[in-house]
Amino acid sequence: MFFSPADKTEKKIKILDASAIIHGYNPLFYNDDYYITPEVLEEIETNKIIIDQAINIGKVKIKSPKKEFIDKVIKTVKDLGEELSEADIKTIALALELDGEVISDDFGIHNVSKKLNVKVRGIYYNTDKKIIWRKVCIGCKKKYPIDYEGECEVCGSEVKRKAINVKK
Repeated sequence: MFFSPADKTEKKIKILDASAIIHGYNPLFYNDDYYITPEVLEEIETNKIIIDQAINIGKVKIKSPKKEFIDKVIKTVKDLGEELSEADIKTIALALELDGEVISDDFGIHNVSKKLNVKVRGIYYNTDKKIIWRKVCIGCKKKYPIDYEGECEVCGSEVKRKAINVKK
């Protein structure tokens, strides 16, 4: 893991994604202010007791982001061709609103956060890589713009989103 309890330095605002809790991140070990959106809370099944305890003692606060921040994230998601859930979008929006750091192992969350200059950190995986998404025909491999909808114009096969390039 990238975190250790020794990271107890200056208090910071951190926004938790479901992947952080699923991968065993425990906010009770750190001296920071934590937030989680209601949508992320609904996603968590694994290690739910950790987040429930943290909420019960006031270590984690449940908060929804303002619409203006959600809209900004949605625009960036579309510009990048990412496919994020409502929970992912609201997690980034809350970090943007509170000037906090997102804790997540989701590559899509990392890509969008970085584009918006939102601090983001992984728990279990090295998520420093940037993934470029394109649409590619599963039959003939013809490449399409990320916003392309429909079947392949060449062979009629399904066109799917695919990571075609990874950059540091």
